[in-house]
Amino acid sequence: MSKLGCICGHIIADNTDSIPYKGDLLKDEDSERFWDAAAAGLAALVGAVKSGRRERWIDQHFLAGYPRNLNDESVISDFLSGLWMKYSVTVYECESCGRVKVQEGTTSNQFRSYAPEDSAAHNVLRSEHKDVVDG
Repeated sequence: MSKLGCICGHIIADNTDSIPYKGDLLKDEDSERFWDAAAAGLAALVGAVKSGRRERWIDQHFLAGYPRNLNDESVISDFLSGLWMKYSVTVYECESCGRVKVQEGTTSNQFRSYAPEDSAAHNVLRSEHKDVVDG
């Protein structure tokens, strides 16, 4: 997605990373599914690495052609990213009027718009951890 129009006339652009008006939403009904799949997949990867079957685990979780020379951290990141994309939807906040646009489904290009109850409701998707270094 590159641009999404808001009813107020503002154009919401998505053409870079770390956008302060973009987020992902994990629906409560999918939360347990996501975390269970993540825990099971990562536990299976640990077991596969320990038993020398890492390549087999990769074959089961990625498409043909997936690079074999990646370190475990990259494989874990790709695995979790794939799960996240399977279960989460994208949300945007209009920087002009504060409306929140929620993707209708994980594979949909359609968005539903929700207006804030007051004009002060802005920056609800901006990170609270912007300056925090994880690791």
